[in-house]
Amino acid sequence: MQMGRGFAYYLQFLNILAPDDYWIISPDLEQVTLGLNLDEVSYKPLPEGAVELAKAALAGQNSFSESLGSLFGKPSITVATPLRTLDGKILGAVILNEQISDVQGATTNGLLILLFSIGVAIVLSAAVANLLAGRFTNPLRKMKLAAQRISAGDYLAKTEVSQADEIGELALALDDMAEQLHLASQASARLEQQRRDFIANISHELRTPVTVIRGSLEAISDGVVSEPARVAEYHEQMLVESVYLERMVNDLLDLARL
Repeated sequence: MQMGRGFAYYLQFLNILAPDDYWIISPDLEQVTLGLNLDEVSYKPLPEGAVELAKAALAGQNSFSESLGSLFGKPSITVATPLRTLDGKILGAVILNEQISDVQGATTNGLLILLFSIGVAIVLSAAVANLLAGRFTNPLRKMKLAAQRISAGDYLAKTEVSQADEIGELALALDDMAEQLHLASQASARLEQQRRDFIANISHELRTPVTVIRGSLEAISDGVVSEPARVAEYHEQMLVESVYLERMVNDLLDLARL
């Protein structure tokens, strides 16, 4: 293919952008060589080892070879690919030569960059995990301690957690439950005190008629009271106390029904 000065300038520009050794091959296998520290574009026949690569590329196939290392004085990898127009027509082929040492250096650098990136990622992941753990585990730990205190009977325990999320809602519900249990405990204590007062009052009220009836019976049984009039008086008194005692028992039964 015919190469003009403008195309030569274009190739030199490519040489600046891609300083690796590369060739542009015309369909008649004439070689355009750049990237070999040459100041001008040169044309020369292809080396024998590159003919098969060029033919495969001109046939529309990608190919590579490691047999051209002697041409560059160092082990290298040569890759050939077709040079196509936008409509798919093959104008020629491009052959790129890369020294294996450069590839290995690039691989080493890539591995170092990868290892550095992994280290940075681990540090960042640890920092984020620590931040998230502090946001989630600390409130849960406070809620656990509050629940343990509530289960032990300390209904004034608070979670001291204030967050605008589900954990905050759970902590608020736990604090509300503790408040309700505290109110229920106070009400239960009042009812227990009332029950004790009621039992004490009933015991006192029952003790009086029982004492009177027992004293009267002992007086009559022991002969302390023997006069008929006095015995009749004691009987009347025991009857009155028994009626009072029966009325109190009925009141207790009605209260139990209520």
